[in-house]
Amino acid sequence: MKTMFKLFKYIYIPILCCLTLISCKDTALEDFSIKPGSATTVGSGDIAGGITKTNEQVTVPVSIKLSTPATKAFDVNLAVNQKAAADHIKSKNLGSNYIAVKAESIYLPNSAKVNFGADSTVFSLTITRTEIEKYFGKNVVIGYDITNAGKGNAIDKNNATGVIILKVNDLITESDIHFLSLINGAGMVFGSKKPSKL
Repeated sequence: MKTMFKLFKYIYIPILCCLTLISCKDTALEDFSIKPGSATTVGSGDIAGGITKTNEQVTVPVSIKLSTPATKAFDVNLAVNQKAAADHIKSKNLGSNYIAVKAESIYLPNSAKVNFGADSTVFSLTITRTEIEKYFGKNVVIGYDITNAGKGNAIDKNNATGVIILKVNDLITESDIHFLSLINGAGMVFGSKKPSKL
């Protein structure tokens, strides 16, 4: 028993202490820090989450992509570009089932905020519900431009314009459509699917 105790005291305890000291030694970590002052390049993205709808509007979250994480917070300026939407329909030969909706029916914020360290951001693109309902059974096409990237950051020339395509049937059902009915002097109802006698 004494031999075992001496063995433990003179051999195992020193080995255990050495292992403890080695394991506590600082290990060099990989440097993940963001280089201060380096610019990033900003480009258009895609739909970035669930689309929401109310009786007045349909809201689509859209992403903006950065080539590298932002070294400081900055704003990205935005503008509606329905000419780009119409050009996209024409260049891709999409046909009459694709509609560039009226620019007045689209709301974009003036700018989207990019936070420090982020490699993307999201803004909300809003379309009036009545404009969506007009094109039930078709696809609506919406274009937007990134017009400025603040604090010395650049815009990707090849992705300065984004185009979003929405399939109306995925947004609303036929029963969601608001119909306007007018009654003429003869008691005929107009504006519903089929005029009907009262």
